[in-house]
Amino acid sequence: MSEQFEGEIKMSFVERNGRTIAKDTYHRGNSRISSEIPTTGSIPYYFLISTGGGYVEGEKYLQQITLADNTHAILTTQTPNYIYKCENRLVTTQDNVVKVGENAVLEYYLDETIPYRHACYQQDTEISLGKGSKLILTDGLTSGWSPDDEPFQYRQVGVKTRITVDGHLVYND
Repeated sequence: MSEQFEGEIKMSFVERNGRTIAKDTYHRGNSRISSEIPTTGSIPYYFLISTGGGYVEGEKYLQQITLADNTHAILTTQTPNYIYKCENRLVTTQDNVVKVGENAVLEYYLDETIPYRHACYQQDTEISLGKGSKLILTDGLTSGWSPDDEPFQYRQVGVKTRITVDGHLVYND
């Protein structure tokens, strides 16, 4: 039985006639994918959207992104990930699994994560890069609102990022 996610995105990109196109754009639950955003070039550009306004206690989200060899795509989120209070200490999770083929380029601009007071959150990002591939990645963490204006009052936050290149670990944070 597969794990249930409150939001799920699966995207894959392939090369066709010298251009990158989105082959698969699957979304389910509280996650959406925008229509392709027009640009002056030929690089596909999409927003990854969370429709719930924020993540609630115990929810699970998944993004799986795959770029075939010799492709180039731009992905960004529409808003930060707001993590609301977790009164029962159930951890909210976001898993990102990214595979970038040989000589491919991924620009992956994630807005910051904002855990509110008493939030419990775990984000795991696994990125596998092929030979000659390139990655531009942004990600961040900032404090959410609290009634006494004191920052960083979440219960627990874990943000783990692992990047391998051609099967060799190059980044583990």
